[in-house]
Amino acid sequence: MKVRPLSPSRDGTNDSVHFGTMFILGDRHRFTLFGGPEWERARIDEDSYDRAWISARYDLALPARGTAYASYRYAYSHYRAEEFIFGKTRMDKDHAVTLGLRKVFWMSGDRRRAIDADLSYTYGRTRSNIELYDYKKHVLALDVGFSF
Repeated sequence: MKVRPLSPSRDGTNDSVHFGTMFILGDRHRFTLFGGPEWERARIDEDSYDRAWISARYDLALPARGTAYASYRYAYSHYRAEEFIFGKTRMDKDHAVTLGLRKVFWMSGDRRRAIDADLSYTYGRTRSNIELYDYKKHVLALDVGFSF
């Protein structure tokens, strides 16, 4: 294992650049497309990777401050060092599809504060050249927020 000189309080550094655009069609439809590179430099080289990703999302405005949305995300990750146990360098291909509903329950008159909730389901599939990291996942999430 090779140890990189990092701050003693951190075990890695992550850098990323995001590019994106948004298309708004009428009052109710919004389509966003984002992507970019990401680099993780970890204290242990096995955990360092280069990643490229892209995501697309469609939002539909619903009555009474609601939104329905669907998104897809793809990421390709190439790890920088050979996995000690498996004797090869890890490569992952991640796919995720999300469906969700968001509702704003309250918003201040000046629109600076709000209470909202977001209910979503994500199906994720990671394909890896190392079987241990090859998996499917299902995530059901409820997020409640207060923004100010």
